[in-house]
Amino acid sequence: KQCLINQLKENGGIGSISEQLLDTRADVTIGGGSQYFRQTVQGGEYKGKTVWEQAKEMGFQTVENDPAAMNALQYKDGRPVLALMSDGNMPTKFNPSKATAKDPAKDANPIMCTPNAGWLGNQGSSLKDMTKKALDLLNANPNGQKNGFFLQVEGASIDKQDHAGNACGQIGETDDLDKAISAALDKVDLNETLIIVTADHAHTSQIVEEQPNYALSTVLESPVDGAKITVAYGTSPDQMYANDDAPKFDEVESSMSHTGTQLRIAASGPGAQRVN
Repeated sequence: KQCLINQLKENGGIGSISEQLLDTRADVTIGGGSQYFRQTVQGGEYKGKTVWEQAKEMGFQTVENDPAAMNALQYKDGRPVLALMSDGNMPTKFNPSKATAKDPAKDANPIMCTPNAGWLGNQGSSLKDMTKKALDLLNANPNGQKNGFFLQVEGASIDKQDHAGNACGQIGETDDLDKAISAALDKVDLNETLIIVTADHAHTSQIVEEQPNYALSTVLESPVDGAKITVAYGTSPDQMYANDDAPKFDEVESSMSHTGTQLRIAASGPGAQRVN
């Protein structure tokens, strides 16, 4: 419904992102967003079927919201993998925290981030688990063994939780990405594999000395030594949550903004010295 008329497949266009993903036919696709594959195809060979049904007919190995089935996947010749573990955004590792105006009570009662019972890492489907499975599948592919492969892994909700002013959410997702990088380092030979880590933009949150007068903030308690960690958000007067039921990010007044701060880009492996 959000596509332009000339983008629809029935009008000769390239179709929805879900349909385009199938046409691209990547060897491995693992993540969230399974609800978008339940839409009904409106034109062409698969008209009247869901995109999931189309994927099966195109020879994909499909897994919908089933971590155990994802972990059981094996490489099959000519059978690319489409495994989507969540209807929309993946549940975050930690329960949300809320950035609020300056208040001395926050220093007296700092927040300890708590585990989210709905986090899929509890079922073996964290970003680390997905990364390990993707590498196992790609390494088992004879074409990958012969010619190599490219794998992109994204900790997408670090950004989403920062937009929401959700310090615990973004910290948990950053930790999840860190563990995914470690899993990749354990799975590959850095004599023949280049790993690059970076971000697509900076964001508004900052670790500061104390609660600012002008901005929302969250005061956290470190689980390591009990120290206070104050995270400030300075680009929106309001708090929002980054879930599928929340206002969308085009409602700028309730979303923290990207910033122009320089980014780190790091690399290990062949050619790493050319990354600067």
